[in-house]
Amino acid sequence: MRRWLDRAAIIATDELAAYLAVGRAEAGYIRVNHSADEFACDHLRTGLRVHVNPAESLHALLKRAVIGVWHWISKKHLVRYLAETMFHGNHSGAFENRLYSLFRSGHGPPLPLKTLLA
Repeated sequence: MRRWLDRAAIIATDELAAYLAVGRAEAGYIRVNHSADEFACDHLRTGLRVHVNPAESLHALLKRAVIGVWHWISKKHLVRYLAETMFHGNHSGAFENRLYSLFRSGHGPPLPLKTLLA
């Protein structure tokens, strides 16, 4: 991890002990204590409101893609799987927004379901 992290980065993790070695080596390290029902905290030194929800959401999205789409991933192409997962995570809602703007650009108000099915 140290190869990819900027030494000035502020890292936020949960209390998993595996993160301690990496966190201590960086300029800023903040732990959110889930076991004490803490899911966000204010970091006094930086003034940042810290949580790990984006990382946990990305992990959940990746796990769901492995189960539902890819069924298996190779170590060789892991970076590509992560890149696709990050793309989808960053563009979530884009499809719905395009549909909304497509339907919104029609003439007049939307038709009621009764009228559409009649």
